[in-house]
Amino acid sequence: MLNENMPNYLENLDNVPKKEFEGKNSSLAMNSCVSVIIPTYNRGNRITNAIDSVLNQTYRNIELIIVDDGSTDNTEDIVSMYINKDERVKYIKHEYNKGGSSARNTGIKHSYGQYVCFLDSDDKWLPSKLECQLIHLGRKGSDYAAIYCEAVNNKKALTSVLFEFSRRKLPREGGFELIKSVFLNNVRHTGSTLLIHRDAILAMGGFDETFKRHQDREFLITFLRDQKLAYLDQPLVILDKGERDLSPEVLIEVKQKFFKKFEREIDYFEMNGVPISLLQYLELSGFCFKKDNAKLGMQYFLKSFDYIWNIKKEYLNLVFLSYIITPFSLITYLKRCVTLKSRN
Repeated sequence: MLNENMPNYLENLDNVPKKEFEGKNSSLAMNSCVSVIIPTYNRGNRITNAIDSVLNQTYRNIELIIVDDGSTDNTEDIVSMYINKDERVKYIKHEYNKGGSSARNTGIKHSYGQYVCFLDSDDKWLPSKLECQLIHLGRKGSDYAAIYCEAVNNKKALTSVLFEFSRRKLPREGGFELIKSVFLNNVRHTGSTLLIHRDAILAMGGFDETFKRHQDREFLITFLRDQKLAYLDQPLVILDKGERDLSPEVLIEVKQKFFKKFEREIDYFEMNGVPISLLQYLELSGFCFKKDNAKLGMQYFLKSFDYIWNIKKEYLNLVFLSYIITPFSLITYLKRCVTLKSRN
């Protein structure tokens, strides 16, 4: 159920009911315009791969909206070359940096397609991405308002492979019950893999612009409160995720906001043995160790033990792996300290 007090960041756009959306897929999907939104900030040296991958889609009925979130580099010059060559390309620039959620909402407000997709400006699509998703979503019927697909990460670490294996039995598509998979990071990379009916976005009020990170998770959980998400088991997106400039303090603030906004959902799933808080605190712990903040890292590592009880058997492998992997971040931190000390 949607929170009636939840701000609707798109409330002045269309007269769409907040609570209900009736799917309109079937055979009409393949005749629909798709609005593709690329939010970007100072990625002039990398955005061309993303733009080219959209314009080279086998499904041609698209509009591409590039939302520049206040870049100070040559992004505008790069995009201008595409605007002169392809009338499907639009460019919108914020006067100042407002954040990824705001950039996506700006794109939604200026879109006219029946479906909306998002693509991070450092990722790219395979040519058949849109066509495959539209066909599959049409086959799923009107119960489903969105679909996501698999993605390939060229920088995938061994730990990621192990975690994927431990989560292999978690649901990949559905409605409210799929929220636990979002919490456990089994539905991921939707910033570049998601295709969603525009009316469904309007019904939920768009992205929450108060989130500095976890925008995709926030958006999906809000969506899944009332709608169903389909899954296409094909790797149609290539990720190029570099290091993000994020401090432990910012991530802690985001996690606190995340816990508060979805308190009811977290309580519901934890009462049914899903280790959400435990794994979120271990994620925080590992991140703090990587950022050389051993005090906070240890604090959240110990905090995770408060939630170790009442875990269902099916999640024990994931919990066990998390408790093995997190201390490795501490060991890496200690090695860096020893190296720095020896140099001095």
